[in-house]
Amino acid sequence: MTAAAVMAAVPACGGATDAPTGGSDTIPLTLQTFPGALLYISDVIAQQEGIFKRNGLDVTFVNPGDGATAMRLLANGDAQGLLADVASGISAASKGQPIGVTGSVINKSLFQVSARGDLLGVKGDWKAKVQALRGKKVGVPGIGSSGDIVMRGLLREAGLTPDKDVTLISITTGQAAIAQFQQKALDAFINVAPTAHLIEKAGVGGLYVDIANEAPPKFSDSVIGMMTNRSFAKQNPEALRRWMASEQQAIEFIGKPANRDKIIGYIAKNVTSNDVPLAEKLVDYLNNTAYSATKPGLEVPTQALNNQIELLTAGGIAADSLNASDFVVTPNRK
Repeated sequence: MTAAAVMAAVPACGGATDAPTGGSDTIPLTLQTFPGALLYISDVIAQQEGIFKRNGLDVTFVNPGDGATAMRLLANGDAQGLLADVASGISAASKGQPIGVTGSVINKSLFQVSARGDLLGVKGDWKAKVQALRGKKVGVPGIGSSGDIVMRGLLREAGLTPDKDVTLISITTGQAAIAQFQQKALDAFINVAPTAHLIEKAGVGGLYVDIANEAPPKFSDSVIGMMTNRSFAKQNPEALRRWMASEQQAIEFIGKPANRDKIIGYIAKNVTSNDVPLAEKLVDYLNNTAYSATKPGLEVPTQALNNQIELLTAGGIAADSLNASDFVVTPNRK
């Protein structure tokens, strides 16, 4: 698939904040979340602040436990939605699963590279820091995961060969990475925020490369989108429209200064185990970085989608197995 084909095939989204139309009946919707992850704070707020309800949705949350199960639940129709890095959906779609994306809530990479203290003194830009990983052991949140794909892309872009110049090992949690840092069995770790803050708090390392703010656009731009089942999307456009409206309204709620204390409370309770200072940092991170490039109507940015596809094809996904015109599904709007 060419870049031009991908960009031409992706329709624009709009009108996500309009009031629900097509009747006042409440629509049931099952969404998947991974409790404790910062990404899902918009879901928490949409539920707790009654945003889903005001948009005519009766939302039930389920925890899939892992990414593979999440895609399977979507493909089987056992759940209708999930906020996730689009890479997971592209990988599933390339294997024939009926997965698509209907909107993009975050268009900046949430991945950050943490490193042990002796590496934190490396001077230079992101490329110099990545080149300094030659001969080191770098943890990724699962081989083949989105973090693994991004890390391998950064290594290649810096002139290093993954698994040859740098040893990549699977470290599934931030706490496991902290233990590995303490034992000096790990030099760096890529994961989403707030892992870098937790590593720094543990005194075993700190933020090394903030991908959203330091890396080139092909890595810093991302599509963390509203993944769904393509058949469900085509048959239930009103459900998707209401879901998109709810997510955008939740993001707008997070961005209002008057709601800052309330958002800190939600993050402290649901993400940081009541660590209020860390929750305060994460509110700023959400507004200044994570949601900084979110488009009106939660439109899927075509260039960022193309960048994700390029990273995946470089990692071994067959480009001709993807159908971008089907992958981005847009609910009909009046």
